[in-house]
Amino acid sequence: MLWLAMKITTYQPKWHMTFDGHLLHQVITYGGLANKSDESIELQHQTRSRLRDRFRSAPSYKRREECIRQAMRRSKSPEIQNHLDEYDAKKRRNPTSQRQLDFTERKEEQREAKRVKREAFIDG
Repeated sequence: MLWLAMKITTYQPKWHMTFDGHLLHQVITYGGLANKSDESIELQHQTRSRLRDRFRSAPSYKRREECIRQAMRRSKSPEIQNHLDEYDAKKRRNPTSQRQLDFTERKEEQREAKRVKREAFIDG
């Protein structure tokens, strides 16, 4: 790699993109640099940060990185994704469940109590 041959001391990917011709190739091929949102990159940073926190008690750096890789692989597995989707579907509130009906009734009672208070305040 050209940037390593130049003995540039940083290992950031931006140097690799600049000095190994990827940017020049992008400009020549596509007439400029791509306009890309940073949201997907930020999401990956957040996911990685959560995994680092989750496995912070791993005995070594190597073991922690193995755990993070396994967790990332598991999250992308179609079989596991299927199980998660099923779980989420079951977890969602059923509008006809007794729990949901009780919740709705409590909310209606609260609304009615507030309405009565407002009318008493306005009339009084």
